Parts: sequence; C-alpha cells; structure tokens
Amino acid sequence: MPIRDLVDDQTERDDIEQGLREVIVAYRASLEPERRVLLDRYRLIDFARKVVGVGSVGTRAWMALLIAVSDIFLGWVRVKGIDGQKRDFYLRQLRDWKGLAEIGTMAPSTMSTYGELCGWTLARAHARSGDRVAIAAYLGSSSAFEVAIREFGSTYADQNERDHRVLVDAIAAGRIAADKES
Repeated sequence: MPIRDLVDDQTERDDIEQGLREVIVAYRASLEPERRVLLDRYRLIDFARKVVGVGSVGTRAWMALLIAVSDIFLGWVRVKGIDGQKRDFYLRQLRDWKGLAEIGTMAPSTMSTYGELCGWTLARAHARSGDRVAIAAYLGSSSAFEVAIREFGSTYADQNERDHRVLVDAIAAGRIAADKES
C-alpha cells in the first residue's frame, strides 16, 4: 500500500517518506563500495508498505520502488521506525522473475543457446558491478582477453565431457550406483 493511501495528512506522509529515505541512506552506508556504486545508479520513485508472507509474520516490510530490476541489494539495516522504536528492516527486490530451465529436456541447439544467454547475462552483470572505465583500460583494445576466455571455456567444457565419460563408465562398471530416469 503506497504511503499516499496509508496516511491522509500530507505532513505525516512527508515525515514517513523522509524517515524511509533515511533508512535507505543508512542501508547504503552498510553496503560494500562496489554495491554502493550500483545503488547510486538507481532513482527512488516511491515507497509502499508490504503485507508479508507467512514466514515473515510480525516483521515490518516497506518496499522502495527504484528504477531497477536486480536483487543484489538484499540486506538489512537497524534504524528508528516510524513509531520511534529502533527496528530491523530488510531491503530486497520485489520482483521474482526467476524461471526454471529444464536442461535435461533441451536439444543440443537449445542448450547451446541457453548457455550463450547465461554467459551473456553473467558477463553483463559483472560488467555493471565495477568501474567500466577501469575495466576497459585494463583490458585494452587487443583481443587477448576474448581469446583467453574462449580458450578457458573450451578447455573447461572438454574437462566436463571427460569427467562425465568417467562417471558414465563407472556406472556401467558397477563402481557407482545410479538410478535410471523413469
């Protein structure tokens, strides 16, 4: 429920919002520097009180609407609540866009595409967690980094295939028990 729907008096709404902004400031101070940089890239839009789930009964939960989509900010902070008492608050992303990929049923081409998407997503996330200029300066303009990552990935994939073959052979020889899929 947004603050504007929770409290009629504008002065009281402003006081609550200012208190919640102070929670964000205190929380920001508790973050590691590389996460603080990321938080600073977002803009606070609104606050709302959230009704918590069964596992969180008794906790007070506020949501901060930021122009953001990640959940790297999951954390907590102890500050004075709107009732004047010191309280623990946790901060996290509300969206749950988690999906489940059934990799056991994927065709090789689908698995390849899925792997590329995972790699792209991971690379993009890591690229946003540091100083872009420093990273670019460190990597330079040659293809050495790209070649090194490609070679590492290929070597790692080859090792996975060898490990899997050893596992399959051990199962076939009866050295390891395994249940067959139904």
